[in-house]
Amino acid sequence: MGDGSVPTEPAGVRPLARGVMAIVALLVGLVAVSVGSVAQPSALARLAKARATSPRPAQPLWTVLTERESAALLRPCSRRVPEGLSGWWTPIVESITEVETKLDGAVMAALATVSPELLRASPSDKRSPARRVTYYRQYGGVIRDGKRLIYVHALATWLVDGNRELSRTWRTKVLRACDFGINGFGALFDPASGGFVAFDFDY
Repeated sequence: MGDGSVPTEPAGVRPLARGVMAIVALLVGLVAVSVGSVAQPSALARLAKARATSPRPAQPLWTVLTERESAALLRPCSRRVPEGLSGWWTPIVESITEVETKLDGAVMAALATVSPELLRASPSDKRSPARRVTYYRQYGGVIRDGKRLIYVHALATWLVDGNRELSRTWRTKVLRACDFGINGFGALFDPASGGFVAFDFDY
């Protein structure tokens, strides 16, 4: 050692050191990737969060009843039912959409024929002094003289929402109501002519 020569590393030390450094670098990289993954949520996670926080589309205020349940539509307790109805069928959504586009006009036309005395006698929602009525609508397909017609049974939303049982079952069970005046009605629509052939409030 006293001859001034530079000490040499034992054989295999330098390659071993390089291997250790490579492993350390790999571990550091993995940690960085893991931290980055936590800090930056994946696209799938962001999509799931967006779906969870986005508002859900409003449910329509109408439903189509089964043929079996529709039979009860024609047994109201306080209004006239069109005569000659027999047999049942299930309307498709497109048919209901057509009725819906014309229903408001039919309601307004029918209201114009109701006397002031009957209007005052109808129960009212105290929160709506203007007596504006919004209805839940139940649809069923009926047959008269071999022709397919659509019957709509409606009841004011304020009456249904105020009853726990009705609000829970109205999409599948016929709404039962008696003597609610303009807060309930039954109407018969003819898809062939594109118009209503009968309309009766709960009097």
